[in-house]
Amino acid sequence: MEKRAAHEDDVGSLFTWHAPLFAVANRRAFARERRARVDAWCAGQASDSFERRVVELVTAPEAPSAALCHAALERSASAPGFSGPDQYLRAALLQRFALSAVDPGGAGGGRRARAFGPTDAYGAAAEAFSWCDAARERGGVASIPDVVVELGLTLVRTALVAGMTDAVEAPLAAVEENASRVHAVHVRFHAWSSIAIARLAQGDPEAALIPVNRAKILADRARDLAGQWHAERVRAQALSMAGRTWAEAAAHAEVASLAERVADDLDSTPDLRRDATVSALQSRALLLTRMREEDRDRASSREAEAILRRIARARAAGDADETALAEFESLALADSR
Repeated sequence: MEKRAAHEDDVGSLFTWHAPLFAVANRRAFARERRARVDAWCAGQASDSFERRVVELVTAPEAPSAALCHAALERSASAPGFSGPDQYLRAALLQRFALSAVDPGGAGGGRRARAFGPTDAYGAAAEAFSWCDAARERGGVASIPDVVVELGLTLVRTALVAGMTDAVEAPLAAVEENASRVHAVHVRFHAWSSIAIARLAQGDPEAALIPVNRAKILADRARDLAGQWHAERVRAQALSMAGRTWAEAAAHAEVASLAERVADDLDSTPDLRRDATVSALQSRALLLTRMREEDRDRASSREAEAILRRIARARAAGDADETALAEFESLALADSR
């Protein structure tokens, strides 16, 4: 039983591999351990095993292109694990195709990558979620809350991108129902923060506040700066849409502070540092504009100085595009009167 449960957890991780490692106390150690388990499994399979090829594709360090995933799907019709009730490998591949189709530019794409769009992504995500919905009553991989949540989120995302707003509520309800049961903390964080983002996309900021607060609590418990920043950024957007002006200003100040700490953190990846740098500057720019509108000269002067200091650090570290930095610099140096 324990061996079967461990196998199901490993298979389940194929569906959660793409989820950002937020709210994880030691992100690098977690990633190394997860990678080692997959590599050990792959090493025990024949080099020409199609199952091994799919696992390598889904867990690739750089997201594969939709074209590569689609080619694998076309080959999967007669492969074991790709048909019948236990077709979790096909479902994992469908999910990876859907994610790559809504975010083109992955590895190995070439010209064919542009042939797939939001409608293709939605169709694949819907098929994967339908498999999960039909199979989870029988137990096994499809019944793992982490798998239900991530397949549901993939369907929600592709439906929103494809403009199929009527198709969002059912998978979103499944995500909300299972979010608190999720085993992996980074998947739980992804669930709550994504629920909030989906509610914002639906124009319901009040419904976004509770889930994003839950995500923030998870990041706080793990003392994960990147997770705290990501959650606070979504929270600030919800407060802005809800018209809570003073709370929004406080949230943007917190976003700027957290983003700057992420940008200065040696454990942050280059992409994370760049995103955090721009996020900090955007939040400070919003605060500066508001301060100037309210004729708070002393406060706006301090905020402008903070923007210029962050720009100097970003230039020294190469953490942001020069065009973007120049725009923020122009704002900071502009005459407030």
